[in-house]
Amino acid sequence: MKTILFVIFILLSGVAFAKGPAPKDVPAVVFEGQKYVVNHWGLDSAFKQNGGIIDVLDAATGKLIKKIQIYVIEYNPSFETDIQDVFITSIILDKPNHRLKITNQNGDEYYLDLRTHIVFHIAG
Repeated sequence: MKTILFVIFILLSGVAFAKGPAPKDVPAVVFEGQKYVVNHWGLDSAFKQNGGIIDVLDAATGKLIKKIQIYVIEYNPSFETDIQDVFITSIILDKPNHRLKITNQNGDEYYLDLRTHIVFHIAG
């Protein structure tokens, strides 16, 4: 009986301390004097989520121009937020159409229009 209780305790402890995978670095994209950088840590910058944020910087000075939320993460309060974070995994420049194609770890895809900064959900 003690063994069964111990096993249950260990299994529940693993759930209580679960951590989501750390996000991988995503190379920045520079286009027409602006640098687009994935910001994985939106909670640290007044956003209510980690993941789904692109910082727009002046490519010459590095000065922040704007932060753009690509998608919203709906957190379930019954679970720890770090296992619910959804991080951007790639940004690819579509130069002829003046947009970025953005993909997250769930396979969702978005376009960010680089002239208007409007986001379009395209798949997922």
